[in-house]
Amino acid sequence: MNRALLRRANTVRSITPVQVALIAATLIACSTSAVGQNPQLQTRNGGRFPTVVFSSVLWNANPAAYSIAVDATGTATYQSTQDSMERTGVPYTIEFQTSDATRRITFNIARELNLFSGEFPVSLGSPQTSPVRTLTYHDITFNNHITYTDSTDSQIQELTSVFEEISATFEFARRLGYLHQHDKERLEPELTRMQASAERHMLRELQAVTPALKSIALDNSLTESVRKEAEAILVLAHKPASPTFQSELLDPHRRVYWEMQADSALIARSDAALMNVRANEFNDFIH
Repeated sequence: MNRALLRRANTVRSITPVQVALIAATLIACSTSAVGQNPQLQTRNGGRFPTVVFSSVLWNANPAAYSIAVDATGTATYQSTQDSMERTGVPYTIEFQTSDATRRITFNIARELNLFSGEFPVSLGSPQTSPVRTLTYHDITFNNHITYTDSTDSQIQELTSVFEEISATFEFARRLGYLHQHDKERLEPELTRMQASAERHMLRELQAVTPALKSIALDNSLTESVRKEAEAILVLAHKPASPTFQSELLDPHRRVYWEMQADSALIARSDAALMNVRANEFNDFIH
């Protein structure tokens, strides 16, 4: 039995079937009308690889809803619905490649959470007043999900933070793109806010939005101070990982990723195993 489930045996609060039905109805309603979200968002690889999808709905927020799909190759899609969709009917959608660190964190935690199968300590609110989040894992065999507003599980909290930081990054890029075209006077304060968030480590996958920042940094019609703000964020986007974070990546027990074999069976595989570590060490880890 999965050790993560054993740890939770006496602390789990299940979501009732009525709550699940209500939230499912909410997500479907959001996806088919006002917000245009796809609750089973996919990457450009389609369903060929194991995929984790995070969705969040909060009706009075901007964006009101967003989803992020990351597959086992690191290929990802971000999609959100904001004020502009009421005018265009088109969600903001970006395809990108996650950093290796984000891919590893995502699938390591999914594995520790038993691919989101089972019961978890969560609380559930209404999307009118609090975010309703869904974590989904799917491949050719499994399609599991957790729906929640908050959780006392530290791993759910960590994965939620990862995806919320990705969303914050792309929403900055979306706003910068709009302001660059339509309201250049407001670019500098937005860039200042973005730089402050990046310096406080509140953003993730900055490298994925470098095109938006480069277009500002290279635009000679803008003031020098605006261009320098964009350049400063570009420098942050290419900063190497901290020594602490790098040491975590070197730990073979944190370097697990998922891939599909030719027979379409899901396996857990580690970089350490690729370097001929003893089979029994790896077996101890996965069991």
